[in-house]
Amino acid sequence: MNMKRVVSDFHVHVSLESLVPRELTGAVNGNVWITVDDIAFPAANWYDFPSSILEWWIRSVIGIRDGLNQSQFDFMDGPFMFVLTADGQDTWEIKLIERRASRNECILSAYVDQMSLMRELHSAACLVIDHADRLEFRSRDVERLRSARDRLATLLSVKR
Repeated sequence: MNMKRVVSDFHVHVSLESLVPRELTGAVNGNVWITVDDIAFPAANWYDFPSSILEWWIRSVIGIRDGLNQSQFDFMDGPFMFVLTADGQDTWEIKLIERRASRNECILSAYVDQMSLMRELHSAACLVIDHADRLEFRSRDVERLRSARDRLATLLSVKR
């Protein structure tokens, strides 16, 4: 019997008001977090490096679309990550994980729609890039994010 999988809502949150370009590092700092259903991870308004981690995450998603079975999505600050595992369907398994000294703790395991997840990453990247452009802030971090976002946009336009 083929059971229909329950698919959770996935969102990437970036607080526009919190974004601050850092000339010294070239990064854009601010609040960035994800939610799976009503679970904010690592926490609502998590302060991190959206320009860096969104680029990493997009490149990891592209890797899964290109055939990787699994990829790890780190936050730069703190012991938090999520893992996506391809399942050969239109969904991916997501595990929210806190790394601990003795072991990793899985906070949540769920399934998310891969196209929704990619659209969320694309939207979050656009928000950070548009903010940097409005401030005329140029850096390698922002340009790498722009490049990853453009590649993701190509994938999104191919499969709709």
